[in-house]
Amino acid sequence: MDLSRAMRLLAKLRDEDQTTGVARYLATLRQRMDQLASSPADTNAQTAVVEDASKLRQALAIANVRFSPEELAHATQLVGLNLFKPDMVDQFEEALAQNPATPAVARDFLTKIEQQRDAAANHVQHILSSGKELGWTNDEQEGEWEAEVGFKIPRDLFSNEFDRLIGEFRFLRRFLSNIAEIEGKALADIQLASLSTTDPLIVLGVAVVIAERVGKITKWALDCWKTLEEIRKIREETRKLKSFTEEEVEHIFGDKIRSEIDLAIEQKSKELASAVAENGRRHELENSFAMHLKEFLGRVERGMTVEIRLLASPAEPAGDDGDNETEAFQEMASSLRFPPPSPHPVLQITQQDGG
Repeated sequence: MDLSRAMRLLAKLRDEDQTTGVARYLATLRQRMDQLASSPADTNAQTAVVEDASKLRQALAIANVRFSPEELAHATQLVGLNLFKPDMVDQFEEALAQNPATPAVARDFLTKIEQQRDAAANHVQHILSSGKELGWTNDEQEGEWEAEVGFKIPRDLFSNEFDRLIGEFRFLRRFLSNIAEIEGKALADIQLASLSTTDPLIVLGVAVVIAERVGKITKWALDCWKTLEEIRKIREETRKLKSFTEEEVEHIFGDKIRSEIDLAIEQKSKELASAVAENGRRHELENSFAMHLKEFLGRVERGMTVEIRLLASPAEPAGDDGDNETEAFQEMASSLRFPPPSPHPVLQITQQDGG
């Protein structure tokens, strides 16, 4: 992750913590638990705990919607703690339910979380303050784009070979070219926002419609794999049985998964290409999407992740409709939760080269 991206994430962590009130609600709930620990039979304190726990749960839900899963993973890596852990309240309520006569146990659980969050928040603020003094910037945006799309390419996809990495960029270029066309945009409208190393992360500045389309296609890809998760689980369990050879397992389950995926790709390709009126070009795009969607799915299966981010834009609609569209975009971004890379990929992908 590059420095500007890290600084942006840290600033967003600080701001969202304040805006959503997670720290405030956590402190209030811990104070209520102080009261309950002193008077376990106090019904007013019991009611207040339930209400404050609900407020904290809602604040955590709002915070999690405002970050993509990839952003939260990166932010957690930066500060060593997930400040918006979604099951925080569930764990507290479990501790309270298991120790009804001694609410101090659940109170101590909250105290520990509060101390950890305070320490992390202090680190975040210290880094941001020091960065400001040193002239570090969290301003990644240098163009006029409205949104960003990020692709993290696992090294296993290109085996650390530079030529194959260039090939992966070429695949993304072809894939995004088709998406830009159906949205009435040109490939030239897509600009480089940032490029990070380790597992290469390429972030592109795009129009909102392109980011939305990439998000919807990614959501479709994740839904495809979720639908077939049970088949994959049965396949892995069957692999453990000595009665079945690897070839038999692959013939039974691999073929079934591939046939389901082929049908899903065919339907999605037709849907995407239908936006083009001219028959010949629509047919060409349908074939192109069929090929690229399969390659895209194969990469997601092997660990490629995608994130989308909406930036402030003067072109953003005002009023309730604009607010609803922004909220829908953020909800879609936060829904892109990727499974770990499959140890036994089903879909074959084309080895890309830079030529």
